[in-house]
Amino acid sequence: MPGPSNTADTLHALRRHTSVSAPLVALGVQPRGKASQEALELRFTLPQGSCMWRVSAVDGSLVLDVRGTCDETRRILRNALVVQGGLSQGAEEHHVLEEFPDRTSARFLGKMIAGWTQRIQAYAKDDHSLHTTEHPRNLVEELGMWWDGRANFGDLIGPWLVETMTGKPIINARFAVTESAVLSTVGSIIHMITHDRTDVWGSGLMYPPTPRQIKRLSRLRDVRVHAVRGKKTRESLIQALGWDVPEVFGDPALLLPRYLQPEDEPHAAGTAAETAAISVVPHYKHAAKFRGKMTAHTRLVDVHDDLRNVVSSIATSRVCLSTSLHGIIVAQAYGVPWRWLKMEGHELQGGDFKFEDFFSTLASEDVSSIELSNDELKEVDLEAIAEEATLPELDIDLDALDAAFPHPRAGHRPGVVNPAFSWRDILAEDAAAAVGRSAVRRLKRGRKAARRLPRTVTRKLPI
Repeated sequence: MPGPSNTADTLHALRRHTSVSAPLVALGVQPRGKASQEALELRFTLPQGSCMWRVSAVDGSLVLDVRGTCDETRRILRNALVVQGGLSQGAEEHHVLEEFPDRTSARFLGKMIAGWTQRIQAYAKDDHSLHTTEHPRNLVEELGMWWDGRANFGDLIGPWLVETMTGKPIINARFAVTESAVLSTVGSIIHMITHDRTDVWGSGLMYPPTPRQIKRLSRLRDVRVHAVRGKKTRESLIQALGWDVPEVFGDPALLLPRYLQPEDEPHAAGTAAETAAISVVPHYKHAAKFRGKMTAHTRLVDVHDDLRNVVSSIATSRVCLSTSLHGIIVAQAYGVPWRWLKMEGHELQGGDFKFEDFFSTLASEDVSSIELSNDELKEVDLEAIAEEATLPELDIDLDALDAAFPHPRAGHRPGVVNPAFSWRDILAEDAAAAVGRSAVRRLKRGRKAARRLPRTVTRKLPI
């Protein structure tokens, strides 16, 4: 394995390269402090605030990650990178995007950072414009609606599916003023709709609409319902609002196996792989109650983690125990028996409505659940509880749900593509200024280097 000096030398070279690379100068990427033996940080800005690149030396490799410095830039990164993934919490929320050999050149690293920075800045600019008075007319992104107040894998399933199915990035238009069509997908979010021309595909209600919500929703024009999560949502919308709601049901997360294959092999019963085959998926409000309760046969799944990691953890389990609705739905989607853990005295917003709404699409007599108090949870044997898990039969047509998707589909499914920097997206005057600044810095660096050479050499240099 190459010695640590290789990565340290590369980090120092990248810091020097950042100041003379015209693309990085044009994008406003600047070193933050000096490069250490282990890491280099580079700052760049979005309309919503600043972000930080971090290039770290890890086990002979160079790992590139990006992180926001405030809640708003963290939100932008989660949405902009929903398909690219790499979301990780650790000491602070960040996205691991690339891993390179330690001998990778500073020039190549700078090229990759420039491409990713330009993609993120373009997305952030469109998001900002959509939420200000400068409403853009020709967005390349789809407009969707989902809850994005914090990292939560269930809330990101909708935008992940839309981007995967359409091949286009998607911007959350929840708080935007727009006349364009907006797509509402995964989540208990129908009561949040504020836009005319909203398409509803697989969304649900958190609870029956309140009089105030009924008044607001009834004023909306051209709301088109293509599918809803469950039968309770359909009944409530028809009774309260008189909306035309077809009998097409299902949470779109049930379609995940058609688009996302788990990264690990399933834990088959009776094999060595069964060691940690019980996944425990608490809602983030319940997570602290389960810490310290895991055994060799159970694993705690963090719903703040990257969507692919959470889905793979559940899909490769033998059993799933969950207080989270989407923990249950993902288990159902991948054919993993599950059991609903109800936390007595710590009910979620809306109570049981959203769970019962989903259960209405199953052979509900086979639903397995158990209610636990705090005291019972302290003593309970999770492995024993898992023995009562079931896999109810699905009582809906997933092909009908898939076919009800209201947007054109991509001819191919987008993968994780490394973006390339393009001068076409930089204003001419900004490009000229960046090239000029980088040239001046190169010249100054050349002069400094010349001063360090022997006098017999510098006499021959045209400086």
